[in-house]
Amino acid sequence: MDARVTTLLFDLGGVLIELDGSPLKDHWLETPVSYADAWLRWGQSPVVKAFETGIMTADEFVERIIAEQGLLISAEQFKQEFTRWPKGLFTGARELLLNLRKDYTLGFYSNTNELHLPWLTKDLGLESLFDYCFASYEIGYFKPDTHGFAYASDKMGADPRSILFIDDNMINVEGARKAGLHAEKAFELEEVKAVLHKYGCTG
Repeated sequence: MDARVTTLLFDLGGVLIELDGSPLKDHWLETPVSYADAWLRWGQSPVVKAFETGIMTADEFVERIIAEQGLLISAEQFKQEFTRWPKGLFTGARELLLNLRKDYTLGFYSNTNELHLPWLTKDLGLESLFDYCFASYEIGYFKPDTHGFAYASDKMGADPRSILFIDDNMINVEGARKAGLHAEKAFELEEVKAVLHKYGCTG
């Protein structure tokens, strides 16, 4: 490690937040796809990227993602189910963050949107757990774009070499590493804790 880790930057879904399955539900599709393939299709979708970088409204997104992915669901039903996709913090995540915040600067960087962020930050209370909140649709950068990690590093006033980023998607981990951050893949809280232990970051 080139520098001591002083700042922890987290992805949300799959890392600290439990999601209700994959982004493309089996009952939405004529031919269901694997969990990994659903995420690949989602991450490569220009419609998703446009929505989660603030270029497209929620109503436009719903209409266009149904058409793009050939979903067998009404716009109203999709919006209802998609809005409920993030379920809540994993058990123990809140306590972990509160402990870590005593010794580290904490931030999250999430590819997210106007349908999810208000619930995450306000209703779930993430604003009170993090020093910095980076939502793709607010900052205009979509992971794994290295510019997004540079933006977050700059706003936090942190040398990228002092930041540890944790995400459940290896593509995003690689993007962070290209931007000079320490970055590791972890899915759910036990793997997150193992990564933190590896870097000597204990809460």
